[in-house]
Amino acid sequence: MKRKSRVFLAGGSLVISGIAIACAMKAMPYLGLIEVSAWNIAVAGAQGYQNPARAAAMKKLDEKAVELLGEAEWRSNNYLGPVSYKFVNSATIVTEDKPCNKLMKETAPKSGSNTSGSSGGGGSGSYYWSGGRVYGSGGSCLYGCGGTVTVGELKEA
Repeated sequence: MKRKSRVFLAGGSLVISGIAIACAMKAMPYLGLIEVSAWNIAVAGAQGYQNPARAAAMKKLDEKAVELLGEAEWRSNNYLGPVSYKFVNSATIVTEDKPCNKLMKETAPKSGSNTSGSSGGGGSGSYYWSGGRVYGSGGSCLYGCGGTVTVGELKEA
């Protein structure tokens, strides 16, 4: 009887492990500089996003990540790490947290929707991106709030 119990428990732990790793947290792969043009921003604005620049950046991030990792891998896992963006005439690095089972573009709220702009971690409230800074729903600066940082020429490795 004990032997059967052991086999059952071992099988049960394998099933539990399989469920636990269905969505893994992984480091954001290096995607190079993601360029977002004025056209990309205009298209996202026409599609009704609250923050067209953020939505355009998320779409470009998805495109590069899917090209590198494949859509199934990118969609199913949580990726966290720095991403370099170039918006028209400026560049910035933002720590992105992509939630499991979603594309980044799906985390960008559309105008008039009640969806949260936060991504991953079960955060509440929304945020918006303006001038390379991220602001919370109360208007407080959350990222990129320090002084001016002079950046030299950006070169892809």
